[in-house]
Amino acid sequence: MKSLPDKVKEALIKLKATHIHYVEAKSIKGRYYAFEVTGKWDKKLKKKFKVTHYLGRIREDGAFLPAKHRNRTSQTPSPKSPAEEPVHKYDEVILRNLTMNGRMPMPFLAKKLGLSVTATRYQVNRVEEKYGIRYIAEIDFGRIIGYTTYVAFVKFVDKVPNADDIRTAMQNEPSISAAALISGTYDLAIFLIITDNQQLLNLINRLRTQTALKDYESLWYFSLRYNTYNFIPARAKFFDLLEEKIWKKTAEQPRPKGGELNYREFIVLKELTNDGKINFSEIDKKYGWDSGASQYTFHKLMEEGTIVRTTITMEKLPIKYNALFIANIIDDEKFLKARFHRLQMMITDKNALINNYVFIATIGTPYSQIYICPIFEESNLIDYKNDMQEINKGSSISMSIITNVLVGNLCYRNLDNMYSYPYKTLVNEYKIPQPKQPVEYE
Repeated sequence: MKSLPDKVKEALIKLKATHIHYVEAKSIKGRYYAFEVTGKWDKKLKKKFKVTHYLGRIREDGAFLPAKHRNRTSQTPSPKSPAEEPVHKYDEVILRNLTMNGRMPMPFLAKKLGLSVTATRYQVNRVEEKYGIRYIAEIDFGRIIGYTTYVAFVKFVDKVPNADDIRTAMQNEPSISAAALISGTYDLAIFLIITDNQQLLNLINRLRTQTALKDYESLWYFSLRYNTYNFIPARAKFFDLLEEKIWKKTAEQPRPKGGELNYREFIVLKELTNDGKINFSEIDKKYGWDSGASQYTFHKLMEEGTIVRTTITMEKLPIKYNALFIANIIDDEKFLKARFHRLQMMITDKNALINNYVFIATIGTPYSQIYICPIFEESNLIDYKNDMQEINKGSSISMSIITNVLVGNLCYRNLDNMYSYPYKTLVNEYKIPQPKQPVEYE
């Protein structure tokens, strides 16, 4: 935009206002051309690719000359990707219920949809394929002795390493749940599940001195993080680390302490992180356990709160990118006054299919709130920017764009916000009225 003449900018803004998808202008040999930009999901390659559609030329005086496209009515239309299909009337209900209980019995979901069990199973299969649903366990790692969640931000001094070098350095570190390249103040965001500061320092030292990152000067900032909304899934690699912490019976410690895992609990967590919908009989058979042993362990972990729920993540969504906002708190009084509005905004969803926020957490150094928001259209980004200013009064807000998730995954789902931490806080501290009949997720 900065390199465009003023009249061209004005014409481009008008074009953006009349198109659903993002519109950009390119300068080619001194002339300015407008393109509509969309994203499509390639089912075979399992990745999204950029698609541009030529709209026309913008003259320096601001006049727009539309492109003269050939008549395409006789051509066979290209098939739509699952994520581009119209939203089906059952999609939202199915996604919400599978988010809240990925192991929900079909008869229970059938009653909610008003369909037969067979028809419900068909609809669920359709939604699974359309949105690329993967079933996972939502785990509260704070309930496992010795584990804390951290976030680290990295700024490279002169040059950013290529993505493959960063990915290679990060992917074999079991403590790292996710690592992503970002634009803005920092170059890299890393989310970790780790035991203590010393283990974190050892990890950073390994990355800075024993990997390809050693050739790049960098500044590292890290902090404890306290998740307040949604979560970032652990990778399978994390269980290599967790296995070392399994309680083993000794004369000095005949029983596990609260929060320590025995072998069976470890296995159930590992299997459900890999596939949250796995049949318990398969786990029993795989490890030679008595029938019902893994199911009993699952319910025990649920009652203790170690497993919050079995849930889903959607991997086929037409998301352009994710925005990461950091609200550095500089005036506690103003920030506290905005808390009620902030909590309300967290649980007010504008998109019927997924929650507004992929992840929200508080960090201690510097004292800040971080938000990860999915961006489908450029107008979403403007809305989020406005929201950040509104709900984080007393803060200095910076924005980054997550350009590439190199390790791990974010979690896209449709959480019922009445079961979220922000909603519970509104009820308990601000005494907002509760619904007479909460929704059940059997």
